[in-house]
Amino acid sequence: MMHFNKYRNSLRFPYSKFRKPVYSYLIQQVYVNKGGYRPYHRIVGRGKKGMLDKEQLKELSCMEIYAEIDKHMTAALMFHSGMSDYFNFIGLHGFKRIHELQYYEESIGKRKLHKKVLDIHNKLIPIKGHEKPEVIPKEWYSHTRMDIDDSVLTKFVRSAMKQYKEWEEETKKFYEAVCCVFYEKGWLIDYNLMMCYLEDVQHELKKIYRMCEELNGTGYDVLYIMEIQKKIHEEYKEKMKKLKVQK
Repeated sequence: MMHFNKYRNSLRFPYSKFRKPVYSYLIQQVYVNKGGYRPYHRIVGRGKKGMLDKEQLKELSCMEIYAEIDKHMTAALMFHSGMSDYFNFIGLHGFKRIHELQYYEESIGKRKLHKKVLDIHNKLIPIKGHEKPEVIPKEWYSHTRMDIDDSVLTKFVRSAMKQYKEWEEETKKFYEAVCCVFYEKGWLIDYNLMMCYLEDVQHELKKIYRMCEELNGTGYDVLYIMEIQKKIHEEYKEKMKKLKVQK
């Protein structure tokens, strides 16, 4: 994540008011015995399990810390790719565009990190294995878009936004820990480099908080969600066109 092209905030899908709710197997899957709706999206290896804290980072060399950063960036690309497919599947093409743009921006940011670190240290960032973020419910793979009706959109969007917000919050926490360690160890060039990524995450969180506030204000109203899709889709379509890779 870098300040190449910024954020996202809209979306749309050809919504039919004449479509009758179909209580399909897909809809039933979002309920559990006594707990009601339970979000499917489980981000594997997140938080303390997937990202090291400040004390753990202190024990690593500079290049080992960059390996952890690259590991998280790889997982982030998979997260945004999955979220894009998630919203595309339920017909919310504006929200889909948001994650598509972030996928490409962060892909550029990841590539630039490798280039900058090589220029600074004359070393390659070690490649580590990463956990796969599980964004899309497994049950969805046995269904089609036609199995979805508007009665489930509120639950799916609310859950997805919660996961999105938590992902970026944990990314911010991780980058803050990285920047603290770099500063305390006197690696100021590395500190300045990662501050750019941290500032970008903060910028994205501002957008997410604003979007969640607007959705909360409507009670995640289905008609409102559908209505904002076209605007968001067009906005991020234009941002995608402006996204350029500098050689």
